[in-house]
Amino acid sequence: AARNSEGRVILYAYKTTKSMKKAIEETARRRQIQQQYNTEHGITPKTIQKAVQGGVIETLRGASVTKTKKKTKVSLSNVNANEIDQKIKTLKKEMKECASKLEFERAAQLRDEIKTLSEIRLTL
Repeated sequence: AARNSEGRVILYAYKTTKSMKKAIEETARRRQIQQQYNTEHGITPKTIQKAVQGGVIETLRGASVTKTKKKTKVSLSNVNANEIDQKIKTLKKEMKECASKLEFERAAQLRDEIKTLSEIRLTL
């Protein structure tokens, strides 16, 4: 929600706890400061626009991906286990670097790619 100008968050609970109230108040305080800054500097918030990056499977030599409405099929001709292990190792390093730079969205994408590759690795 934080990266979308129309972002909304809905909290479900039976009662508002002290920690929830504190978090909501802090968010409101920060939002007020941000809105004041934006007004003073003539900034209009916009949703970020990023290009969709290709998946990790497509980068493996000999792998091809076919996408249908319900499934993604991966063909692994000429892909060996060592290649996948090396790619997983590289992605884990990159994921840790992203996390240390507080780029959590990218780190989560890398985590998902690592999971996919690990599942593929088990089938070889």
